[in-house]
Amino acid sequence: MSGATPRPNLWLVRPKPNPRPLIRLFCFPYAGGTAAAFRAWAEELPASIEVCAVQPPGRGGRFREAPFNNVKPLVQEAASALLPYLDRPFGFFGHSMGAIIAFEMARQLRAGGMEVAFLGLLDSPDPAVFALEEEEREAEGEAVLLTYLTQGAPPFSREDLSRLAPEERLDLLLKVGREAGTLPAAFGTRELRRLVGVVGANRRAIRAYAPQPFGTQLVYLKAAENPKGSYAVWDALALGGAEVHEVPGHHLSMHFPPHVGALAARLGSAMESALRERVEETGREE
Repeated sequence: MSGATPRPNLWLVRPKPNPRPLIRLFCFPYAGGTAAAFRAWAEELPASIEVCAVQPPGRGGRFREAPFNNVKPLVQEAASALLPYLDRPFGFFGHSMGAIIAFEMARQLRAGGMEVAFLGLLDSPDPAVFALEEEEREAEGEAVLLTYLTQGAPPFSREDLSRLAPEERLDLLLKVGREAGTLPAAFGTRELRRLVGVVGANRRAIRAYAPQPFGTQLVYLKAAENPKGSYAVWDALALGGAEVHEVPGHHLSMHFPPHVGALAARLGSAMESALRERVEETGREE
């Protein structure tokens, strides 16, 4: 039917839509995170870079959908949804678990013959080490959420939370999140319980994932205050090599002022350098 409103793409949030950007940057959030984590980036990065924040099932506006607990099927479905937006040079960027999704997305598209102009990973763990060191434990999901709700400064440890009954943990997280202003007032115990389940599914996906090397270059941004950042494994998996930069903040505070400006500046510079190299290589080939 002509004149019908196009169906919205549930996978994407585009804070500043740009029909002809120099490059589109598809950004994948951390485990349990939402596309809103990248909302401020559209203001911080150059206007020539269109930020397209990816909203996985089970999060944000897709809260009622079942989350994926396996990386490859998630990537396959996301790639199909993003295809209409790959008409311009594009790149992938992810934070923590989102970096693993970005890496696998780039690998699958490259295997299909598509050119990925940029690949960036932000403080991503080594999936193998993650699986060995972080077996799912009592109150693990609640502890992860507490870290997010307090922007990296949780007042209680996982061990503290594990001493509480499941409903008491949820009540505590609601109280902390509301006091910190990181949970909406309408967010109740039912929603929080579901979010704990989403985090659990996301973490199972990381544990089950075995990355495969492929011919790419990547940029790895490491949080200065996070000892868990692991770039060595990604350097080995990116057969074209990894360029490593340290940025201020810890694993979560990088997303917030005053650190997000420095992070965006470093990312923007790395992307511009990658695009220049791409243009130069194209010129040599011609």
